[in-house]
Amino acid sequence: MNGVTAAHGALRKAAVAALLAADIARESLAEAPQPRASPPAPTAPAPEWPGGPRLERAPDFAAWTITISPLKTPKPGPQSSSEPAPERGLLLPPKLLRITRTGNILRQERTDASGKTSELWTRGAIQLVILPEHPQPLPCEPGAPLHALFDNLREGDFPELAWIQKALFQGIHPFAGRACLIFRATGPEAPGGKALACIDLETRLPAASQRGNEVRIYRFLKPPKSALKPPQAALEYFERRENAWRSLQRPLPSP
Repeated sequence: MNGVTAAHGALRKAAVAALLAADIARESLAEAPQPRASPPAPTAPAPEWPGGPRLERAPDFAAWTITISPLKTPKPGPQSSSEPAPERGLLLPPKLLRITRTGNILRQERTDASGKTSELWTRGAIQLVILPEHPQPLPCEPGAPLHALFDNLREGDFPELAWIQKALFQGIHPFAGRACLIFRATGPEAPGGKALACIDLETRLPAASQRGNEVRIYRFLKPPKSALKPPQAALEYFERRENAWRSLQRPLPSP
């Protein structure tokens, strides 16, 4: 990532932090004890929904990146001045995701803090992972060990924003120079206990999101000109799973 891109991402992250700070300030004022002689504060009217969808799926041919970073960086402890080098095969939390979609095929390139890159491939309802040290595809479906470490793209292009609903709409505010729909959620129903999403008003695609202490900044790129071609091992994996599924759907022969 060059200096300009890093600065742009830092500004967007600061904007997310500002939105959260304003939200926290409102909550603190609402919870502060009020003098008994004062009349109750009027309830603010609910913001008017502008119409249209809450969130669009990405176009059939699309590419975008997601930069992931903590909202607040924890202070290092007395003996944690430097992170130990990850062991071979260890998957650290992702720092950068690059997603490419062509039709029903998606590829997510996942880069962690150590620079290690792995690939998540999705075709229809089938999802698999390819690791650098393991050339054969590994299943990445509910129940598989890797499932919790990767986004579930079988549920949509932006599964981390599945919590968004109109009841959580907070209004339209500028973000990174664009008018955005703002959604907020708190409490046990919110991912990470506190969640925020900025959705571009015009495109209805995400600009930024926050879950707990994780901030995601989205940047949409020029769409690909040709269809994705998964590696041969991935194609064979897709074919095996699809054939197995079709065999299960065939009716049993009559006795």
